[in-house]
Amino acid sequence: MKRGYDPSPKPKPIDPIEEMKSAIGKVVLVKLRDGKEYIGKLEAINKDMDIILKDCVRVDDGAKYRRMAVRGNNVFFIDIDYEAKQG
Repeated sequence: MKRGYDPSPKPKPIDPIEEMKSAIGKVVLVKLRDGKEYIGKLEAINKDMDIILKDCVRVDDGAKYRRMAVRGNNVFFIDIDYEAKQG
């Protein structure tokens, strides 16, 4: 056996877009670069991380939106496990 050689298979890299697509239909928390946070059902996402949220609520003031489009470059992070954490 060669020194430093590891025969175990390497883990497959995670594709962020595929992870996000797996969250379509789930409730997510989206934090924007300006600090605003929205909770809503992820309806769609594209390769640029542009998203559409359905039946979402702004966290700070409770404003409700039936559908909302968010451009990907405005997103700071998306919690795709938000619904599971709320129990």
